[in-house]
Amino acid sequence: KLYILVFWELQHLAAFMEDIDRHGVDIAEIYEVVQYEGNVLSRLYMLVTAGTVRMWRKKPEDDMLNDLSTMLTAVQHPIRGLFLRYYLLQMVKDKLLDLRGVQGAIQFLLMSLRECAGL
Repeated sequence: KLYILVFWELQHLAAFMEDIDRHGVDIAEIYEVVQYEGNVLSRLYMLVTAGTVRMWRKKPEDDMLNDLSTMLTAVQHPIRGLFLRYYLLQMVKDKLLDLRGVQGAIQFLLMSLRECAGL
């Protein structure tokens, strides 16, 4: 239940980050500032949130999704790592085909599954 509440609040945060007129800060700047968060787990959740909003707002760099996925390997705790990977997949599931195409989406999902099995 706690994860569902956190996921819901992070969705609200992503919606707020998307509305630049409301807060006046560019999403690239938010993405850079989030990288200085002290706690690793909260930093990764914020990076996934800011990174996916950045992918939605402008033409994504090809490496953004790979960078986010690579950063998630920093979490060694199995349950936390699984929830974090699930959160990333939930955030990109609507845009995964647009970002990668069918072959790239399948490769990304298989890589994510391999990482989850390794936890």
